[in-house]
Amino acid sequence: MNVFAERLNTVMVEAGLSQVMLAEKSGCSTASISQYIHGRNIPTPKKMQALADALAVTVDYLLGNEAKEIAEKEFTIPPGMKPITLRQASACLHMADKNVKEGISNGTLPIGRVICLSGKKARILITPEKLREEVGAARFNEFFGITT
Repeated sequence: MNVFAERLNTVMVEAGLSQVMLAEKSGCSTASISQYIHGRNIPTPKKMQALADALAVTVDYLLGNEAKEIAEKEFTIPPGMKPITLRQASACLHMADKNVKEGISNGTLPIGRVICLSGKKARILITPEKLREEVGAARFNEFFGITT
C-alpha cells in the first residue's frame, strides 16, 4: 500500500468517517474513495485537495511530505491574543458550541478547521481573521476587548 492510501485510510478512521461520508464531504464518488484507500488509484490534484479539506489535513500530509502538526501553523494568533476556544467562538457568533463544531467540520462555517490527532481525538482550531470576517470587526473587537 502506498503512503497516500495509508494516510487517507488512517485519517478517515481517526475522523470516524466511512467511505460514503468522505465521498459526500469531498465531492468524490464512493467508488473513487475505495480505489484511493486500497492504493489502486491516485486522485487528481483537485480531488486530492478536496479530500484534504474534507479531512482537515494538508495535501502534503496525505502524500507523506509532512507531519499533521504542520497543518496547525496556518492558524496564527494575533500578538497579545490567546488562542480562540470553541466556546468563545460560539459566544461571539451567538451559536451553540455543537452547531459551530458541526459547521466547521462540514465546511459551512469557514472560521477554522478540525485537525485530527492520534486515535479518535480531534482539535478544533479557530482562525481569528476568519472569525473576524464572519462577525465583523466591530463585534470581534468588542467581544475580545481589542481596542484600535
